Amino acid sequence: LGGELVKMTADTFDKNCSHIVIPNHEARTVKTVAAVLTGRWVMTKLWATDSKKAGKWLDEEQYGYCLSHEGIKGKKVFLTKGFISSSGPDRVKQAKQLVEYGSANLCETISKSDIVLRSHNESDSTRTKKIFN
Repeated sequence: LGGELVKMTADTFDKNCSHIVIPNHEARTVKTVAAVLTGRWVMTKLWATDSKKAGKWLDEEQYGYCLSHEGIKGKKVFLTKGFISSSGPDRVKQAKQLVEYGSANLCETISKSDIVLRSHNESDSTRTKKIFN
């Protein structure tokens, strides 16, 4: 069929890939979120299996999804103290990786941010957008 299989763990992401194959549509890993944020196809394993049987790559839209916009590219992301303290070091590291994968930037102040990552315990105001908790 062509293409190259690159083995990645659930929490790693290769920016050179065009598709991510996941076991099911419910998979929520750093790799899956990074794929969405960078406009890659997120496909179920069935796509690869059915494509092999058909002898050609089948239509992606029948087996997965892809956001065609730029995601968070160029956006400024602020991590609240509540997010940092309630998330633990691994989750904060993952959030920072996602910001990097999405070609966004961390910023120092909430007032200059486009996106705010906050804990679920923090109040939701018109200035904050909860996208990861």
